[in-house]
Amino acid sequence: MKLYRYCGQEEVNNILNGQILKNNTDWSEDHDSTSKGFCFFAYNKSNDLKKIITNSLTDWLDGIVNNEYLVEIEIDKARKARGFYASGFHTEFNLTEYSIKNVKAIYKVIKLDVKDWVVKGDYYYTYTGEKIF
Repeated sequence: MKLYRYCGQEEVNNILNGQILKNNTDWSEDHDSTSKGFCFFAYNKSNDLKKIITNSLTDWLDGIVNNEYLVEIEIDKARKARGFYASGFHTEFNLTEYSIKNVKAIYKVIKLDVKDWVVKGDYYYTYTGEKIF
């Protein structure tokens, strides 16, 4: 299954340096969530990178995640969970560890132009990604 995760420079550096990243955080302790570990999302509506990034950020993740980079992995099995975001509950997939062996691509997220519509007084941006791995 193809999954995505936003992260910052430090996590990308650790991936590219060949580290096995580990996270056993139980998000249910402090959040309305059933997630444990690293949180990934599936996006089956399109394979278009611009749509994946723009829709996931403007629909529910913007301002919540560090969106410097988008990591794409391919994995056979992940724990299915749910997390509460500004737009409601969303399905997440969790791993307690992952590494470069699972990573199919890493994209630097690039903010483009302002969309021509406003929701709740906020302007939403269009994004794309530049493949770095």
